Amino acid sequence: MAVRGLSGLCALSWLIVAAACASAPSGPPPTLTCPAPIQTVSPDNNPVVVTFAAPVTSGTPSVTSTCKPASGSQFAVGTTAVTCTATVSGPPLSCSFNVTVSPPPHLEKTRVLAFGDSITFGADSLCNGLTALRWTPDEWFRSWQGMAAVAAPYPSVLERMLKERYTAQLPTVFNAGLSGEKVTDTATRQRFTRALNERNPEIVLLQEGINDLHEGITRITDPLRAMSLEARGRGMQVFLGTLLPERPNGCRAFAVPPRNESDFIRPTNDSIRSMAAAENIDLIDLYPLFESHLNEYIGQDGLHPTEIGYSAIAQSFFDAIKQKFEKTQSARFPAPTRF
Repeated sequence: MAVRGLSGLCALSWLIVAAACASAPSGPPPTLTCPAPIQTVSPDNNPVVVTFAAPVTSGTPSVTSTCKPASGSQFAVGTTAVTCTATVSGPPLSCSFNVTVSPPPHLEKTRVLAFGDSITFGADSLCNGLTALRWTPDEWFRSWQGMAAVAAPYPSVLERMLKERYTAQLPTVFNAGLSGEKVTDTATRQRFTRALNERNPEIVLLQEGINDLHEGITRITDPLRAMSLEARGRGMQVFLGTLLPERPNGCRAFAVPPRNESDFIRPTNDSIRSMAAAENIDLIDLYPLFESHLNEYIGQDGLHPTEIGYSAIAQSFFDAIKQKFEKTQSARFPAPTRF
C-alpha cells in the first residue's frame, strides 16, 4: 500500500509540474523596437502631418503598443521625440525615436535672367528641310525663319526646379534668348543692357557665341567679358556657360568638321575658361557634360539640345545657384529643439 501511495504521489507531482510548464510562456520575452528616425521638410514653415509605422514587436506574448505623439499627428519645425510603450506583466516596454521637421530651403537671390541665343530661347533640333551634308546661305537664312521653340527650354525647366525646391518663395527665370544672335554684334550688347534695366535680375545666366563661330568670328571672349562685368558691376551674380559641342554632319553643325575646316569650339572654350578665371567669373562648364552624352543631348541638327539636353543645362545652372545662394537652416532659423 505504501508503494502504491508513493506511486500515486509521484504521478500527482508530474501532473502539477506539467500544468505549471503548460502555463509558463515559451520562447524569449516580448520586445519593442521603434522605427528609424524620420526627417522631413515643411514646405511653408508650418507644422506638417507625419505618419510612421507601428513599432515592431517580438517575443511571447505578443503586445500592442501606443505612441505619443501618434502617427498622423502634426509636427512643428524642429525635433520632436516620439515615445512608444506597451504594457505587459512586468516592467513596461518602451522605445523612442525622433521626428525632425526642417524649415523650407531658402534662396538668397530669386530673380534670374537667362541671356543668349537660340539655345537659351529653346529652339528645336529639327533640320526642317536642310540638307544633311551641304548647306547654302539661303538654307541658313530660312532655318531661322521657321525655327520653333521646344516645349521646355532650359530657362522654364530651371524655373520649375527652383519653385519645386524653394516652396516658400517665388523664384522667376526670364528667358531672354534670341535665335540667330551673335555676341559680337553691337545690338546684342544693347539688348543685354536693356534686359538688365527692365528685369533687374539678381542672377544672370550667360551662354552665347556659337553663331559667331559659324561665321568664322572666334574672338568672342571680349564681349562676354564686357557683358559679365557690366552685370557684376550692378551687383548681379553672373554664371557664364561654355559653348556646347556640336555633332559632326548635323545640318547646323557649322563650327566643327566636316562643315568647318577645324573645330572652333574647343579653343574658344579654352579662351572662355581662361577669361573667367582671370576675371573671377563663375564658370559653368557645359561642354564636357555634353561631350560625354553627345548623341543623347544634341539633336538632329547637330547644334541644338534635345529636351534631355535642355534639362541638363537647367540642372547645371540649378546646382550652381543652389550651391551659392541656398541658406543653411542654421543661418535662418534657430537650431531644432528636442522636446
